[in-house]
Amino acid sequence: MVRVDSGRERLQHVFRRAGARAIAASSDLLALAHQDHVALVDPGGQELLRLDAGAGGVMDVALSPDGKWAAAGMLDGTARLWSARSGALVAVLVGHTERVSCVIFSSDSRTLLTGDWAGSALRWNLDDAERPAAVLAAEAEAAWRIRLEDALASGL
Repeated sequence: MVRVDSGRERLQHVFRRAGARAIAASSDLLALAHQDHVALVDPGGQELLRLDAGAGGVMDVALSPDGKWAAAGMLDGTARLWSARSGALVAVLVGHTERVSCVIFSSDSRTLLTGDWAGSALRWNLDDAERPAAVLAAEAEAAWRIRLEDALASGL
């Protein structure tokens, strides 16, 4: 650990991690954005979870204030949402037409805001993120009056 006195404030170099593009912090967790993954690490730099981001290319990363979620903005125009506790990919959020260059959670952790290179900002309600996929699928089928398998098979 290296301490640097910059005059009025004291800075602390905690660790070094090659390849990190962006960083986010919560009270007891850090998220480091890399090209193809997000590393969740403790404050000393010990990797706890590696979140696979595929080939999309990570641009930015955020951690929810309540510690439930990690999110990443991607070069392919999507945002990804993971459980910060289990590392499970919860959602790939599609809606931007350009690179998603910023992601941030609301103070109550119920909303994710994303911004892209075109200047668009999108707000994602995360209330459904913990609901089982089977429940969401059943609600969609009831609303659309078509089975999801049939809708997918027809190219909808």
